[in-house]
Formats: sequence, structure tokens, C-alpha cells
Amino acid sequence: MQNVSQDKRGKVPISTLSGKMYSLLKYLLAPDNPSNKDYDVLKTPLRNHLNPMPLIIPIRHVFLNRKQHEGGTIGVYIAELRSFAITICLQSEHIKYDVTGCVC
Repeated sequence: MQNVSQDKRGKVPISTLSGKMYSLLKYLLAPDNPSNKDYDVLKTPLRNHLNPMPLIIPIRHVFLNRKQHEGGTIGVYIAELRSFAITICLQSEHIKYDVTGCVC
């Protein structure tokens, strides 16, 4: 937000929110008042609420049980596996073992 003073950075986005979105923000920040918060403090709870992290267990299940479709190319199959791997981040040693069959 350019050309907006630091003390008004939180008030500008609040004035553009719909009533429903403002109620949600107020609920997420309770007992504090949203009009007293900075822009960065306002956007974090809204972002986390509206874009939650995906559930890892169902994605892991699909990843581990994914098989190449008949007639599908290897490129499409690898691309789908990579998208699942990015989603679940493959940070766990258990997942690495399940995927590779060995401890890396």
C-alpha cells in the first residue's frame, strides 16, 4: 500500500471489506478490535482462515496409491506425483521411506 501512512494502513483495508468479511475478521481477532490493528496483523488471520493448509493424510493416501492410468503418458504421471509431493512437502522420514522404500 503506497502513499498510506503507517497508522492508517489497517484502516484502509477494513473500510473496503464487506459486512460478512468484517464480522469474520472481528471474530478471528476477538477480543481485540480490528480497527486498532496494523495491516500485517489483520491479513495473517484472514489468510490462514480462508486458505487453510490441506489435510496431509488424504493427500498422502492418494500419493501412495497413485498408479499410472492406462494410456497415460509417463510425463503426466510424474507431473501428478510431483504436485502431490509438493503439497505434502515430503518432510517426514516416514513418508520418504514409504516413497523410496529405503532410508535416504
